[in-house]
Amino acid sequence: MLCILNMGCNDNEEENSSPTFKVISASTSLPAIGGTGEIELSVVGDYVVTSTEEWCAPVLSGNKVLLTISANEDITGRNALIEICMGTESTVVPVTQLGAIFSTNFPAFYNFSTTGERKAYYLKSNLPYEIKYDSKWLSHKVEGDSVIFTSIPYEEGTLTEKVIPVTIRCGKTQQTYSFCQTIYKDFQGKYDISYIDKTNKTVSHTAQLLKYQPDKYVMIDGPMSGAQFVVDYDNGKLIIAAGQYLGTSTPLFVYNCVLADNDNITWDKSSQCMAIPEIRDRKVRLSFKDNGTFPGNKVIGLYFAGFSTKEPSSGSYAGGLDRAIDIVMMKQ
Repeated sequence: MLCILNMGCNDNEEENSSPTFKVISASTSLPAIGGTGEIELSVVGDYVVTSTEEWCAPVLSGNKVLLTISANEDITGRNALIEICMGTESTVVPVTQLGAIFSTNFPAFYNFSTTGERKAYYLKSNLPYEIKYDSKWLSHKVEGDSVIFTSIPYEEGTLTEKVIPVTIRCGKTQQTYSFCQTIYKDFQGKYDISYIDKTNKTVSHTAQLLKYQPDKYVMIDGPMSGAQFVVDYDNGKLIIAAGQYLGTSTPLFVYNCVLADNDNITWDKSSQCMAIPEIRDRKVRLSFKDNGTFPGNKVIGLYFAGFSTKEPSSGSYAGGLDRAIDIVMMKQ
């Protein structure tokens, strides 16, 4: 819909009884990628044309105002006003531009099969985007709104190259995902563990992971002295889920929670702290971080909370007993 406002350019001069020019047509609704627009005027004249925004540049050509619109890299739409003056008359024409769209179902982490695998993910954007990574074992191609990754079979001796960051840049949006291809599953054993506790002191000691099911371990002598909790193996990564009952600290019942960088906590069992194994000097290193399961929050570690009832709830929450952030474990 064309919306035009006529006004005087000079309030000190008398208005004409009828306008000497008018807008015949306007193409001023642009996509996020930008491009050109056009305003057609009824007559050729000595016009003065201005824009309220730098991203919308007007140029007069005969009886047309040609608009050059740069790409909008923000997710919100934006607006500009083009003022066209001739003599005592003025017309204002609005220009609108859509915001950037970036939508994908890329996982935060994926472990490709060691025999080679082809995996497709959805990615939709109304701006050009760039996918960057440095790997000899992974490649991709784009087909419509799909990005198809292909991994070659695993080669022995290349484990240190197998965990790679995959970064997507689209306008001002940047997302990084971790892809790997690893056969490492032997997590049982003793580890040198370090973390920062509730007093902001760095604590270091020895902890153990003991396997009791094919994809489950129990951590002994980890954060929170005397507590034991389950660590799950899932598709190449280790996960500590919130909401595990750890015992009592009289008179409270103790549960582990995940802790976010804004001090939010949750004991919801669907929220997790995740570690992707790295190989350094032929030793396994585990660094527990966020994996997107605490919506709207970035997990930085674990929080050990006391509750007045056996079933944890906001009403029975009695405070924190300890915390562990920046958790790092190096296998001995």
